[in-house]
Amino acid sequence: MAWLENINFEKKLIKKYKKIVAIDEAGRGSLVGPLVVAGILLENKNYNIDFRVKDSKLLNSSQREKIFQKIKRTFKFKFVFINEKKIDKYGIIKAEVIGIKKIINDLKPKLTIIDGLKIKELKKIKNLKFFVHGDRKLFSLACASIIAKVKRDNFMKKLSLKYPNWNFEKNKGYGTKEHLKLIKVFGPLKIHRKTFIKNLI
Repeated sequence: MAWLENINFEKKLIKKYKKIVAIDEAGRGSLVGPLVVAGILLENKNYNIDFRVKDSKLLNSSQREKIFQKIKRTFKFKFVFINEKKIDKYGIIKAEVIGIKKIINDLKPKLTIIDGLKIKELKKIKNLKFFVHGDRKLFSLACASIIAKVKRDNFMKKLSLKYPNWNFEKNKGYGTKEHLKLIKVFGPLKIHRKTFIKNLI
């Protein structure tokens, strides 16, 4: 996957809408811990790009961190942590919706672009555009994916200090063979998403 350099489409959107927020998430499939939803604000005044990005999943941790620091210096952004209790209570889609609505309310865009399929729970919100695999196509969504991934990975690294035997700094809470084995041997931690592991224990 090449670095994303074609930003003409987003430039046209900014010219039309003046104020755009791009939103992506990290941690949707994890068995442990929060979902992180991130939104980056794009305006004419901050769209003079001097760095390159691509989908966070196609970068290593060092590359993500370097780009994240550049994003911090260039753009305004917000991120929301939705913990495992809310994910278990509402489900992962509604949990994501909670984060998306919070970011929209905080940044007040004229247009919101979101990575992924349409979410019916957001149909009452005006001026939404959804892009499947948008984090591999659009600069702004790639940036949002990097913000969400960096924030969540850093959280999981801190969590690994509290639960050192679970190797969260490496698996980030996802269902690796080692992680699944630990759940079966020791039982779940309080931070496990109970609805995600109910068939594993």
